[in-house]
Amino acid sequence: MDGILSSSRMMVRSISAVTLFTLIAAGPVFAQHDPDDTSRSPSSGARKKMVGQCDATCRWLSAALAAIGVAAIATLDAEDAASVGDVTRLIPAAAGLAMTLGARDSEGRKQWLLAGSTSLAATWGLKHIADKERPNAHNKRSFPSGHASAGFFGASFIYRRYGPRWGVPAWVVAAYTGASRVNAERHYVDDVLSSLSLGLMSNWLFTSPISDRLALNPMLAGDGFGLSVSIPTSSVIGGGDEATAWLRRPHFRYGWEFGPAWVSEDLVTTHGDPIDFRFEALNDPFYSARIALEWSPSNPRQELDFGFTPYEIRDFGSFTEDTDFGGVTFPGGEDLRIRHVAYDLTARYRYHLFQRGPLDIRVGAGAAFLYTVAGLAQTPRRESIGYLDFTEVRDLAVIPIVHLMLGLEFGNSERWLLYVEADGMDLSSYRYIDATAQLRYRVSPRWDVGLGYRRLERVVDQGSLSNTTDRTQYTAHIGYRF
Repeated sequence: MDGILSSSRMMVRSISAVTLFTLIAAGPVFAQHDPDDTSRSPSSGARKKMVGQCDATCRWLSAALAAIGVAAIATLDAEDAASVGDVTRLIPAAAGLAMTLGARDSEGRKQWLLAGSTSLAATWGLKHIADKERPNAHNKRSFPSGHASAGFFGASFIYRRYGPRWGVPAWVVAAYTGASRVNAERHYVDDVLSSLSLGLMSNWLFTSPISDRLALNPMLAGDGFGLSVSIPTSSVIGGGDEATAWLRRPHFRYGWEFGPAWVSEDLVTTHGDPIDFRFEALNDPFYSARIALEWSPSNPRQELDFGFTPYEIRDFGSFTEDTDFGGVTFPGGEDLRIRHVAYDLTARYRYHLFQRGPLDIRVGAGAAFLYTVAGLAQTPRRESIGYLDFTEVRDLAVIPIVHLMLGLEFGNSERWLLYVEADGMDLSSYRYIDATAQLRYRVSPRWDVGLGYRRLERVVDQGSLSNTTDRTQYTAHIGYRF
């Protein structure tokens, strides 16, 4: 029985890590170049080999690296896969620096240093502020992942500075690093996604495509041949013919939200009476994160929005008497390890119903994908904790949601936005309410920052699992449009 549980536990970890790896590695394939990047014409032979779209070599190399990474996570021992990740975390950053040397790109080296320093400092600072315990309980430096931050910084630099040709393979390597940290129970999923956000945003802040300021283009003039020099002098956002203005404005917005959260209720029922999964509440408050991607097509009154909120806690505790959970009896007085996962993925469409003056009203609808796992395991003393054989109960549901947002713009050039929004649905077996109030400040046409408050109520009551979770969170928010 122990062997079956151990194999099942390893399979669950591997599937989770492989899924995360695949999703993150696929991101750059669908990414858009910065609209300011009007040309990618290289200025030297070295740059010509580095700069460009994802050609056949790029695609084959990325596919091979992805296959190797998935195979490593699925087949290697978690510690061995993590040891490989100790090496792969350095490859994208080292490759990015080497490319600046090969292209004699002194400006790129400055940007590499600025972006890298920012990502490193933010990672180090958040680790000490959050004080979040790792899944394996070894220390309280879980949020965010330093390994993943290094990998995603390097991959983001290569992609943004030199393009997808080598940026996509670098992203695959970085994705493996992040997935290996989850697989080895060194980090939670939101730790890695926060590192992803830090890598992206540090490069959006400091790194520009290599041909932004100067592009050499071949030119035919009568019977002669020459080069034209293109020097962009203004942003492509705004101005020009109104009929094509939407082509020049950013269509996407990436948002990263993070902060301390408090769990006021976390009840799990599999058989008999509900079990309070808060137990010792070691990470109360705990740091958690959310990411979102918004897409506004040609009609600026319409939006598609995708949000991912991964919530996961581990805790210690015990029962006062024998308790049945998931068909297994856990004796009273024994030390237990608790695992609770609630991954929420929302996809919604919303429409600007009313937008006049400072008032903005949006309505919409979509779907919420709710994945829930509740698990218990007997554990030895906390100092010697390792990989545990959890008895787990799972549920996956897809439910419809409705959306409402009320916003008010004010201040100089209406740079401030105060808004409240909510997504929700109440069905017989499920209830989902995600409500937030935020104050944002638009720093520039691309960047905005904000503070807010979020409350999430989540009820799953289906089959062998019933779970009621109620948590609140104070959030910091950073958004970037591209």
